[in-house]
Amino acid sequence: MKALSLLTLVAVSGLAALPALAQKNVEAEKPVAAAEPSTLVVGDMAPPLAVESFVKGTPIKAMEKGKVYVVEFWATWCGPCRKAFPHLSKLQAQYKDKVTFVGVNVWEEQEYTPETIEKVKKFVEGQGEKMAYTVAYDGAAGKMRTTYMEAAGQDGIPASFIVNQDGRVAWIGNPLDPSFDSQIEAVVSKTLTIDESTATKAREDLKKRAQARPLMEEFSKKMRAGDTDAAMEVADKVIALGGEYGQQIAGFKFGYLLQNKGSKEAVAFGKTAYEACAKDSPMLLNQFAWTIVDPQGSVADKDLDFALMCANRAAELTKEKDGAILDTLARVHWTKGDKAKALEIQKKAVAIATPEFKEDLEATLKEYEGK
Repeated sequence: MKALSLLTLVAVSGLAALPALAQKNVEAEKPVAAAEPSTLVVGDMAPPLAVESFVKGTPIKAMEKGKVYVVEFWATWCGPCRKAFPHLSKLQAQYKDKVTFVGVNVWEEQEYTPETIEKVKKFVEGQGEKMAYTVAYDGAAGKMRTTYMEAAGQDGIPASFIVNQDGRVAWIGNPLDPSFDSQIEAVVSKTLTIDESTATKAREDLKKRAQARPLMEEFSKKMRAGDTDAAMEVADKVIALGGEYGQQIAGFKFGYLLQNKGSKEAVAFGKTAYEACAKDSPMLLNQFAWTIVDPQGSVADKDLDFALMCANRAAELTKEKDGAILDTLARVHWTKGDKAKALEIQKKAVAIATPEFKEDLEATLKEYEGK
C-alpha cells in the first residue's frame, strides 16, 4: 500500500486535537458533549433518521431492515467535508441499491435563522454531482447532532456511521480514513461481525478516549508551540492508555521519529507500540509494515520479521478482505525473498481491491510477474 506522508497520515486518522485533521466545530462554535458518558457505540442499534428536512434525493422515512446505510455528517464551512463529497458519491455509484448514503448537515450556525436552510440548499445545488447521494438538513433542533454525534462522542467532521442490515452501528469514523471503504464492503458482504461483545469493547474504548482527551489537548498545545520533545512525552501517556487515541498518536509518533530521529528508532518504537495499542488496529499495523518495506522509503535497517508480524496480523484482523493490506503483506514476502508467496497474495489483493486502489495494485502485480 502506498505510504502516506506524515501530514496526510495525521489528517486521515481523525486526531481532532491537531490542526489539519477532521475539523472541529470551530466556525459554528457549538461545543460538543464529551465522549464520556456515551450512549452510542459500535454494536448499538442506530438511532432513527430524525432530520428537519431533505434537500436532495428521495426522503427516507426510516432505515429499513436488510439494507445498509451510511450516515455522514458535514457542514458548508468544513474543508475536509468537501474533500469527502466526491468519494462518497463514487461509493454510492459503486454500491447502488446495496448501500444508501445520507449526508446530514450539522453545526451550520451558532444561531440558526430562516436563511440557514436556504444557504445549505444553495451550497448543495452548487456541488452538483460531487454530492450524488441523498442529503438532509438537521436544522436548529439538532436531533441528529444529539443522537449521533454527541451521543457517540464525535467532535470533528466529516464523521460517518455505517449501519448494517440489522440496524446496528457497524463502524464510526472519518470517511477519509483508508479503512472506510473496506468497512463498507465488510458490512455489505456480512463478513463484519457485530454483536453484544462489540458494544462492550467499544464502551471500554470510549472510557480510554475520555481519559486521553485532556492529554490530547496538552499534546496539541506543545506541538503548536514547537516543543516536540515534551509533546512526545505526552504522546507516550496517550499510547499507554491504548484505545483509538492511543493508536492515532502511535501512528503520528512513528512518522515523527522516522522523519526526525531515523528508521532504527522509529521501528524500535513500533515494536513497543505493537503491544501497547497497535495489535488491534489494521491501519496502524499496515503503516508499520509498509513503512519498513516501502521500496521508495527511507528505512535502511529493515526489520522484516517485525514487518511480517504486523502485516499478517493486519490481514488476520481484516479477514484477508482488504486489498491494500494484502498488498502490503505481499510486499513484505517479496522483500524477504519469497517471491512465489508474494505473487500469490498480490493476485488476491488485486481480485478484491476497491476501484480506488485497483490500478496501483495491478501495477505491482505486473512488477512481480515481470521479475
